[in-house]
Amino acid sequence: MLRLCPMENLGIEKRQKTDWKFGLVEGKNDPSERSVFEELKTEFTLELLPTTTRKNFLRLTVSISSEGNLRGTEMAKWVVIGGFGFIGSRLVKQLLHEEETVVLIDDAVFLPTPPTGHNYREKNHEFDFRTRFRNAPRHRSALEIVQKSILSNLDLDLFDADYIIYAAGPSIPEKVLRSPTRGMNDMMGGVLNTLDHLVRSARTKNVVYLSSSMVYGNFEYTPIKEEHPTLPLDLYGTYKLACENILRNYHRMNDIPYTILRLSGVYGPGDGNGRVIETLIDNALKGKPLTVRDNMADFTHVDDVVNGIIRAARRGWSDTFNLSSGQGIKISEVAEHISNNLVFGTEINYVPETAWRPIRGALNIEKAQKAFQYNPRYDWKTGVNAYFEYLKRRQDLIYDKV
Repeated sequence: MLRLCPMENLGIEKRQKTDWKFGLVEGKNDPSERSVFEELKTEFTLELLPTTTRKNFLRLTVSISSEGNLRGTEMAKWVVIGGFGFIGSRLVKQLLHEEETVVLIDDAVFLPTPPTGHNYREKNHEFDFRTRFRNAPRHRSALEIVQKSILSNLDLDLFDADYIIYAAGPSIPEKVLRSPTRGMNDMMGGVLNTLDHLVRSARTKNVVYLSSSMVYGNFEYTPIKEEHPTLPLDLYGTYKLACENILRNYHRMNDIPYTILRLSGVYGPGDGNGRVIETLIDNALKGKPLTVRDNMADFTHVDDVVNGIIRAARRGWSDTFNLSSGQGIKISEVAEHISNNLVFGTEINYVPETAWRPIRGALNIEKAQKAFQYNPRYDWKTGVNAYFEYLKRRQDLIYDKV
């Protein structure tokens, strides 16, 4: 009898296109071992090939997503909380491209001003977040939009999903600084309400929480590892760290699987939150001087973040990972690149860093690379150049069609 080894014992070699090869062994069928077909839950084609070194060799063709993620032909259900936001909306679009089923939960449907790079021809024209998905593919896909706050009492059936992605809450520390109590309720209350619904509903494979490198506080070394002490200097980092601990507690008490991803300096198409690179490019395009603080950051393109979220969710770990470009760069160097190469001669003003902002640098991403093969495509300069061209092209558009 020929049987398949369990997944962890199989030697997997990725070929070009969609060919994956798995070795066969002799022995009796063991029902306690999950076959590769059960693990993948996918359609496949089989071909036994004679070789000079092995008695039999099996070629298995599986479906590979455009990002190289291993996936089956059956659609998974994803719940994206905060799906109208910068990262959440980009994630939703990618999942629709991969023909997955998505439930988007967000109550922020309208924004008084559009994302950066959109000059409205009509005054007082509200930006409708739903236009982000105007051109999204829908064949073999489904997008359900639930326009409710994550703090409200939601239908438990919504959480009967394969993957829950928590991307809600204030996007930058300044928003929490301006309204600490609201920031605490939005960040911690939303996570607690989500987990409470999950305790009372069907099980999920993974809850992915988007945290921040701000939980570390001052970097004692760089690139910083996940084991680095977590001593946040501001309320944003404090609340993020509290949410991480809430997830870990619910995992211990209720066996809810989770993945925590610590992000850093996210930028790219669809941003409208006043982050560093967005602000620098926007001011340069408008002919304004660039204000640069004396600090570093690990800037990460949003498409790399989305790819990492999907990979981490499908892999399924109850653990914490850094997710960034893995490169620390001075903010002044980014500004000088914009002035010297993109909008020549842009004025730069150098100012001291604020006291509550931590000393930062690069994040060590080796753990994510090993666990779910996360490999960012954009270094900071390539990403900034691409984002600059995007914003330059979009200046006269009314609606965002990311």
